[in-house]
Amino acid sequence: MEIRIPDPQHVMLDALHQEVDRLADSGKIDTDTVQYLYENEPESIVFFGEDLDHDYVDMEEAMETIRAVGERDLQSKIDYWVTALERLKEEA
Repeated sequence: MEIRIPDPQHVMLDALHQEVDRLADSGKIDTDTVQYLYENEPESIVFFGEDLDHDYVDMEEAMETIRAVGERDLQSKIDYWVTALERLKEEA
């Protein structure tokens, strides 16, 4: 049996998405607002294997950099949704 421990940032982002969906389902925010929020969520930076010149790149260092960028991407999304929910609360 494989037990996977979720990354805390992913748990937080999922919870924020669920809260927005809950507010939409309960009619507290309209579908246009929800669509706008999802369409404007910060985009993640994507790395492709061909982006790296394998002859000159230390792959271990590259993986650390990619991981750090991914963590920053997640944090940007979390910050975005927290701010969006705070603004929705203020407007309510």
